[in-house]
Amino acid sequence: MTLPGNLCVGILEEDNPLKSYFRFKPLLISQEDGYIPFSSAEPFPESGCLRIVPDKNESGHFKARMRRIGRYALLDLRAHPGENDKIRPNKNYRLDPSENNAYIVYSDVVVEPPAGMLYEILDRAAPEDSAHMALTMPLPGTQRVLFRADGGLSPALWRAAPMEGVEGAVELSREDAAVLIENGAETRLGGFAEEETCVLLAAPGASLLESTPPQAQEAPPAPAETAAPPAQTRAAEAPRPRLNARAQAIALQTGLNPRRSRSLQEIIDDKWRRSRIDQLGHPIPGEATGMPVESPVERAVDALRAAWRVEEARPTLAEAVADLDGLCAAVRQRSQARADEAQTRRLNEIEAQRLRLLNEVGALEARRADAREHLLQDVRRENARRLAEGEEKLASLRADISACETRAQGARAALAEAEQAYAEAEARLSARTVESKALRFLRAPAVRVPTSSALPSAGELVSAVRAHLAASGVPLSHDQAVEVLAALTLSPVTVLCGSAFAPKGELPSALAGALGLQKRFLPLTELRRQGAVLESLLDDAANPAPALLLVEDCNAPAREPHTDALVARLARECCLARPARLFVTARDGGEPLPTELLDAAFLIRLEPESADTPWHEETEAPAAPEMAVSREALQNIFLPRAEAVTDEARERMARLRADLAERGVRLSRRTLNAVWNFCAAISPLLRERSAMQALDIALARRVLPAVVSAAPLEALRALPEMVTDLEECRKLLESPLPIF
Repeated sequence: MTLPGNLCVGILEEDNPLKSYFRFKPLLISQEDGYIPFSSAEPFPESGCLRIVPDKNESGHFKARMRRIGRYALLDLRAHPGENDKIRPNKNYRLDPSENNAYIVYSDVVVEPPAGMLYEILDRAAPEDSAHMALTMPLPGTQRVLFRADGGLSPALWRAAPMEGVEGAVELSREDAAVLIENGAETRLGGFAEEETCVLLAAPGASLLESTPPQAQEAPPAPAETAAPPAQTRAAEAPRPRLNARAQAIALQTGLNPRRSRSLQEIIDDKWRRSRIDQLGHPIPGEATGMPVESPVERAVDALRAAWRVEEARPTLAEAVADLDGLCAAVRQRSQARADEAQTRRLNEIEAQRLRLLNEVGALEARRADAREHLLQDVRRENARRLAEGEEKLASLRADISACETRAQGARAALAEAEQAYAEAEARLSARTVESKALRFLRAPAVRVPTSSALPSAGELVSAVRAHLAASGVPLSHDQAVEVLAALTLSPVTVLCGSAFAPKGELPSALAGALGLQKRFLPLTELRRQGAVLESLLDDAANPAPALLLVEDCNAPAREPHTDALVARLARECCLARPARLFVTARDGGEPLPTELLDAAFLIRLEPESADTPWHEETEAPAAPEMAVSREALQNIFLPRAEAVTDEARERMARLRADLAERGVRLSRRTLNAVWNFCAAISPLLRERSAMQALDIALARRVLPAVVSAAPLEALRALPEMVTDLEECRKLLESPLPIF
């Protein structure tokens, strides 16, 4: 590092006034023959600055001294040649995000430039005949500044100070001192916001001020006072400073001035008289052109101020002033009067504030009362509107109740007539003993279909069913056919779901044709006309061929009112060891299916026909088999075999049950038996899937729909993580289901 042991010129900034943080940016390094730019900023990252910390000897006046120095400061390290004497690493550089200075420097080596070393140059020319001026500009960094002239710099010094009461304005006054421009050089110093300022910097060890500044011109002697006291005589004999233009303008309006405090009419009359005297050729009176008489009080005060500027004369001046009779008492009285005036002014301000607050409180109370009245009126109007609406609704409801009572009376009369007619009919039927004939008339006998005595193999059955389904326009793969036939054999209820374009209703019809069960297949569309046939199919337990029942669009928004009750009844009766099997179709965007139905059925999702299927294909109508497939044949083909369930599938099922139980979901014994039978039946018959995939299919078709329909929210959130290794279950969770 190049800073230790050198004298450095730089910029001082208070980068955080709230915390009184200061930093120093080195710019110039002092050498024997001049200054060189500071170019070794690598140790000081980001802004190239040093954090200034208070030295232990000036912790009490650190902030005041730093602010008094101003913008330009010196870093004097000539008495500290060691590298770590005054500049050390900053411990907060990496800990505090707002700290961007890697090194610190102690404040005792940051000093103010000596008088006459550095002056800021304003890039503008000052009028030659002006001694006081005001400019709208930022406050310069030095208390005294220089202006430019036509031939270069003007040696006259100007003192800069902020103008009172005007923000952004600087008051400049010319001083009698002058600078030696040849002792310095113009240098541009950069700041923190990439702005540059031009300064006149003295050579090392030199000063820009003249060694013998010009003395103030002596003022003309004041007129002699008769019988003046000794103190006034000494004050009058003191040299008077030269008054600048601004002081002269002020002096014209102060003291014993005959033209002060005159009215506008007096000024106009005076000007008129002067103009008349000039026109008539009379001489102008002396008071019109002469200097005004100066007050002895003001003259004494000016002399006292001039003497007070000389530091060596201050003790003698203080003793002389203290010897004046009654001066101390007058000063104390004046101080007390000023204090009383200040207190009175403060009390008046407080009283004005109190009165203003009282007025504001009164206005707020008035506005509060008005606002309260407006709110009450709004509430009354709203209550009246609601009351009128309620009365209208009440009148409408009373009219509806009256109409309903009228209709209820008519219904009661019709019910009484119907009951009477029914009693008469029942009496006539009992009298004629035709109950058996009426029952045979109301319930038609079930249709018998021939069944094959030879039991087909699994391959023959699946191949024949696939060929018939493909000819009927519902093609299935081998594994899909095995899945549908196993659900038909092992489950009393099967739910077929999918989009509006999926063949949900076509599959049961085509399956009945493939199994030779056309006469045992009943689509329930008109229950009133099909009631007898339905009852016969449900009660025909001696028929070896199974019966297939179909209820379509059970969750349609515009379904028949009795559809839900019919599905619940058929599902309950098919589960009671009835020979019939129930197929239920549901659409994706329909009403949710009841949990009781999902807990007793296999749910198979069908996809629409793929886009690469031919538009039209000439195929012959599928021929129905001569013999129907019996229940015994289906049960023999899809007989559960315990050896088909692997140990891996058993462990995976146990792990899933444990995960569900942790979240409050327990599977029923009926569900566990259905999953076991399904896995044990289809595992040996699948071609494209393994035994673990058979378990995946069983869980997706039998367990997952009921769990999703009734499980708590915590279990639903954790369900995707439980089935990450089960592809069919994961697909089912990502597909739209008629559940929610």
